[in-house]
Formats: sequence, structure tokens, C-alpha cells
Amino acid sequence: SLGGLLIEKFSWHAVFFVNIPVGLLGFLGSRLVVPPDNLTRKETLDYLGALLFTVGITSLLLLLSHGLQWGWENPLIKLCAFLAPAVFALFIRHELRVTHPMLNLAIFRNWPFLAGNVAGALSFMALFANIILLPYFLHEVLGQSPVQIGLVMSAYPLVMAFTAPFSGSLSDRIGARVLTTGGLSILALGLAVTANLPAGASVGRIIAGQAVMGFGNGLFQSPNNNSVMGAMTPANLGMAGGILALARNFGMVSGTAVAVAIFEFRRGGVAATDAAAQTAAFLTGYHDAVTVAAGLALLAAVISLNRRGHAGAEGNG
Repeated sequence: SLGGLLIEKFSWHAVFFVNIPVGLLGFLGSRLVVPPDNLTRKETLDYLGALLFTVGITSLLLLLSHGLQWGWENPLIKLCAFLAPAVFALFIRHELRVTHPMLNLAIFRNWPFLAGNVAGALSFMALFANIILLPYFLHEVLGQSPVQIGLVMSAYPLVMAFTAPFSGSLSDRIGARVLTTGGLSILALGLAVTANLPAGASVGRIIAGQAVMGFGNGLFQSPNNNSVMGAMTPANLGMAGGILALARNFGMVSGTAVAVAIFEFRRGGVAATDAAAQTAAFLTGYHDAVTVAAGLALLAAVISLNRRGHAGAEGNG
């Protein structure tokens, strides 16, 4: 809602400028609160591995985020399509041979760790289809202002903020599997409700769908993070945290790219010669993209259901 107010009163640039002081306060706060590191050992930094990974992930993200916009025949997109798999293959080969790898690939043999990261990435793919496309629905179809859009969208984070602390503490007692699977299933339900919005959808229905999604994701995220980090030994916690963050960010970027690609493809396949046809075309693309997102959330629920362990056992890895 703050973002909508800033856009309406100033411009979209203000949304980014306002984060500068917030980031500075966070940095200063971390310097005061986080204790200094007490390093007991030193290891050689894997510079080549870091370089290969950076080139590979940058190529992949450029391919996913700009392929549709720039066109698949664009020389840079073609280069990224070649570099991403080729460089990642070199990265894996290098990491398997080096003495002190940047990424210990053996940790992916730990199924609770792998399942949690895959489920997390899929959940963010599903979420960002809603986060990216729903504001367009509210503006283009319902004619809402940026402030109104922000207020409607705030239902999701508010409900999640209330739910997440309780699910985190509850997972310490009953384990992650029930909460993560249930949360992802509820997230899929919220997306299904949102996917089937008609042109004259009520604001109450939209807010209800966002609240359901916030409740589901609130149930999922904290227990999933606990499960992923609890599956690692102390020596691998830093690496595990980095992979968890990468899975989250990859899910955001790839979810945005997939949702926009489906939306534009389906909308472009419908003739739009008048206002009614344009609205119908918009709804076709929107419904299909968010329905796919609901399917991704269900797939994540299936993966989460099959993670091993129960209360007191999921942290052993």
C-alpha cells in the first residue's frame, strides 16, 4: 500500500528511492546486533568456481527475464541460451575436482535439503505470478488506482506476517512435513480462487484470495526454512543459507518470466478489436498464467509431502 501511495503521489522511481534509507538502517543495525565472526579455520576461496557460477546464473537469469521482451532471435539471448548450460556443466565438473569447492555438491544428496529448496523455489514461482499479474488485473480490468491496488495486495503480507511466527514454533514440535504440505496446498487454493476472477470480480473476493495465499505461505515458509537448515551440519550452514536464498530468488525471477510469457502468449492469441475483446483477451492470459502457478504450488506440495523425517528427526542430515 505504501508503494501504491508513492507511485500515485510521485512516480514509480520513488518506490526504489525509499528503500535506500531502509537498507542503510538495516546495514547499521546488523553491525550493532550481529556478533563478530570467530573464525577457527581458513580455506582457499574457489575463485574459478565463483566466476563460473556467476557467469552461468547471470546468463540463465537474463535468458528467463528478457527472452520474451528482447526476442528469442536476439544475439545476446542466443548467447545466454548457449552459455547457461555450457558454463554450468563446466562449473559442476570443476566443483567435483577442486579440493575446496565453492559449492559442495554432495549436500544435494540430502533429500530433505533438496526437497525443501525445490519446494521453496516452486512456491516463489507460483507467488510471483500473482504478485506480477494481479496489479494489472486490478488496474486494467477493475480500473483501480495505485493506492487501491496497494491496499488490496496488502492482505497477503499482513496475513502471512501473523501466520509465519506460529508455524515456525509449531514446526519445532510436530516437524515440517505437515505444515509445509498443508501450507502449499492452501497456497494453491488461493491461487485457484484468484485465477478464476471474472471481469466484474468483487474486491472482497480478491482480498479473500490474497488472505488465503498469505495464510498458506505463512504456514509453509518458516517450517521449510527450519527443515532445510536443520538438515545440514554446522560446517555447511553458511553454504546452505546461500543456496536457500538462491532458490528463493531464482523462483522469483523464473516465476515472473514464466507467468509473463504465458500471459502474453495467450493474450496475443486472441483478437482484440474492441474493449470487450481486449478484456476477454486479458482474462484469458491472466487465468491461464495463474492456473499454471496454482499447479506449481501443488507440485511443490507433493514434493514437500515426500520429504523424509518427522519431529526431532528432520534435522539429522
